[in-house]
Amino acid sequence: MTAVASPAFRAPLTLEGWNSLETADADGAVRALRSQGSRRDRLHVVLPWDSFSLFLLERPEVPPSEIRGALRWKIRELIDYHPDDATLDAFEVPVETRPGSPRMIYVAAAPTARLRAVIEDVAASPAALSVIDIPELCLRNLVTTHPAEAEGVVAVYCEARQGCLLICRGRTVYLARRLDFGQPADAADRETFCERVALEIQRSLDYVDRHYRLPLPKSVVFLPLPTPDPALPDAVGARLGLACTTFSLIGVLGEMRPPVRPEDENGLCLAVGALLRDEDGT
Repeated sequence: MTAVASPAFRAPLTLEGWNSLETADADGAVRALRSQGSRRDRLHVVLPWDSFSLFLLERPEVPPSEIRGALRWKIRELIDYHPDDATLDAFEVPVETRPGSPRMIYVAAAPTARLRAVIEDVAASPAALSVIDIPELCLRNLVTTHPAEAEGVVAVYCEARQGCLLICRGRTVYLARRLDFGQPADAADRETFCERVALEIQRSLDYVDRHYRLPLPKSVVFLPLPTPDPALPDAVGARLGLACTTFSLIGVLGEMRPPVRPEDENGLCLAVGALLRDEDGT
């Protein structure tokens, strides 16, 4: 779980005055939250990857007032618990599709009991719970700070064992794909890692090109990796014929006390993305 206790949003963000906690140990999270934040702070929680599911589905042809019920029915065979026990949120892909392609909608589903447990855990913090978010939208928030975001960006984020690939334009997510691999610890596996990343990027661009009337992004951005690898963008770009660059949190964070080292940036991505939600509440 990633949790951030912060004062009111200021741009650029500063590390002074807010704390980030990222842990898979729920008990450790509760203990840390009790000692972090104040009653004047707001608490942003990012769900762990394995605590919810994100589905890209055809949008049901129903009135907006009926969409949530229709989506609950659609996911009944995609989840391993009763759909009535799910909490849902959804965001549409608002772009014209190719002839014969249906309108699409993303649906995030999590067991309600699991969300209640998260709320009970963070209640230990003196900071007021502001929002429970998902990693994909936190990463989207980061990508919106990139200079090329208006033309569209492919963003790649990897942890040690998993990752995510996004195709965004502005604050709109056109494609979000989970990666079942992360950055390998062994340098001998780097070549295979480059090949897999390039293949996932190409597949994602092909999907967008087939389904949407959308100019394809020309920029690929690598969000900070667990182990910095400045040569990776060029290695992947050579396989794709696209310009690939590395994204740094330095320009987003502004003043940093204490300074953030490059090897620490990966662990801050979701926390900073959660804070960036505050600009317009989305």
